[in-house]
Amino acid sequence: MKKRILTAALLLPALLAALCGCGKQTQVSANADEFVVCVRLDTEDAAICAALDYYISGTFLGGLAMNHADGSALERDEDIVFRFSADQFPPGTENFNGFSFLIKLSAQPPAAYVEDIANSVGYTETAQCAPFTPAYGNVYAYTVSGSFAEGFTLKQ
Repeated sequence: MKKRILTAALLLPALLAALCGCGKQTQVSANADEFVVCVRLDTEDAAICAALDYYISGTFLGGLAMNHADGSALERDEDIVFRFSADQFPPGTENFNGFSFLIKLSAQPPAAYVEDIANSVGYTETAQCAPFTPAYGNVYAYTVSGSFAEGFTLKQ
């Protein structure tokens, strides 16, 4: 009897963490009016900030960035979620044909956040992903691997 109670007591925290979605890896879903790019970090080095530049048919449209509010590092196996909706795209690009992106990682917080990201100051970039046509309600999963010294790769 004591063995069963002890086993249940030891398994309960793990079960609750799994049910709550706690941890670095995230269960990601997209709403009907958006699509999501989920990037898993499988990097050798810690990054403080991750940015995503996105394009349609090779034309730069904008960027999104993510970092922890407390300045702590983005960890290995952490999922970074970028959400896209129609208001992020100019008229004439609503079908998202030729959508592509690249990821920029920084080991330090940017001094002038927006300007540094736009100018890639202090960032190491991945190669741009192959163009594709995303659809609302879908999640597109990618992995970034590598290091600041050797460079990073982006894979689907």
